[in-house]
Amino acid sequence: MVEPQDVLSPIEPEQIILGKHILVLLVALEPVEPSSSLVSQQLLFSGFLLEVNDTWFWVSSGHMVTDLQALLSCGYKIDRTRFFDLGLKWKQGFTTGFDLDKVSYLDDRTNGMDYAVFPLLNIVRENIVAGGSAPIPADCVVNHLSSSEHYFAAGAPLLGAATDLQLDATKFAIIVLKLKRLEDVEKDGFPRLRFDTRESQVKVGNESLKSLVGLSGSPIFAVNGDFREYGLIAIQSAQLEGGVFALACPARPLVDLLEAHLRGES
Repeated sequence: MVEPQDVLSPIEPEQIILGKHILVLLVALEPVEPSSSLVSQQLLFSGFLLEVNDTWFWVSSGHMVTDLQALLSCGYKIDRTRFFDLGLKWKQGFTTGFDLDKVSYLDDRTNGMDYAVFPLLNIVRENIVAGGSAPIPADCVVNHLSSSEHYFAAGAPLLGAATDLQLDATKFAIIVLKLKRLEDVEKDGFPRLRFDTRESQVKVGNESLKSLVGLSGSPIFAVNGDFREYGLIAIQSAQLEGGVFALACPARPLVDLLEAHLRGES
């Protein structure tokens, strides 16, 4: 479990403490053929920082990769990418070194395996540290069978369509959702964690959050006490019934795979 060092805000301590691990990826897409009927697009992907054996990764959902691949196969190309953190020290984001071919991923949502990991370059790590963000250490990733007092998800739903290609941080907000854990769903021995989002009264501007779209890839934290300790338990994967219920993949199996890979065992 992580023991936060931050001074707690009396208003939203969860956003300060958990938000420092969030790193949002914005991807600008352009048509390969400018004369085609395709239009420029921006996509936003929630994700977070994870440290395994001194290697830093950006982690998100596996289907973010297959979604991008589908668009590239339809005549798009990746024009630019930017990372944004909660502190927004870099108002226009900062360099990612993002290369889709270097993202390792699993997209088997039927069986609850929906992961993507991208190793971060040193220059990206320097920007992350300068902005005040930090990765979740591998030893702070908890087993999904453990129980905690509270559960929270943290990510960035898109606020409307961003079409001006400015990759501007004002187009989204990083939020924290309080969750109620429900009975897990298990298929072929692989569990999916299920959560009810209705306990969270989140507003973005003057509007209530109506959908979990954009939150896939968000970390879900297990929290005890007044945030005296917390750990990563799952990764948001899907929404059910109009965003009322969230389905998530346990995080510990992903860390186990990464540790084995870094030891040269896979």
